[in-house]
Amino acid sequence: KQGFKTTIDEQDREIIEQHQMILTLSQAIQQGVIKNTKLKKIKSQVRITSSTEIDTIFIPFEVEHIRDAKIDPEKYLSLPKKFSKLNQWYTIRGLVVKEGLKIDSIRVFNMLTVTIGDKKLKGLKNIFKQRIPTVEIVNENPYISVNGLQNVVIKKKKRFYQTTGFKVVVGFALGTFTTILILN
Repeated sequence: KQGFKTTIDEQDREIIEQHQMILTLSQAIQQGVIKNTKLKKIKSQVRITSSTEIDTIFIPFEVEHIRDAKIDPEKYLSLPKKFSKLNQWYTIRGLVVKEGLKIDSIRVFNMLTVTIGDKKLKGLKNIFKQRIPTVEIVNENPYISVNGLQNVVIKKKKRFYQTTGFKVVVGFALGTFTTILILN
């Protein structure tokens, strides 16, 4: 399991940093650090386990006073009344009191997987088409959805001496120069 560093910046945002683990695809599969995906030519994958906790919320409600001495237990609760719901995706605990609903805590758990790779278009007509570079996000928690996504790949501009044209010109020049030297 890889460690990571957490810091809080001046805008109170949590910043998480982790050194990249660089492996071949077969090594990553063998070590169990990559999860199955439909993408081909996987370039990288990040898996994030997160939990969100909201502490103590009070929701007041209007109290209806009843003057009837005979109270139907089917319609009314005896207060205070504790409640809790726990499952693999969230936990919620609280108390119903005369003045309102007091939520002690809400926790939401998620495993988010981000995979960068190429997607092959399906169908016979797309058999010879190029694969499309794709970012795939998978939320394990069915109660969580992605509300926005933006990605960019910064393409490094090649130096003039790294271009094919430069190599062809240099090769031609060296070939011509060598030929002249040999012939003289």
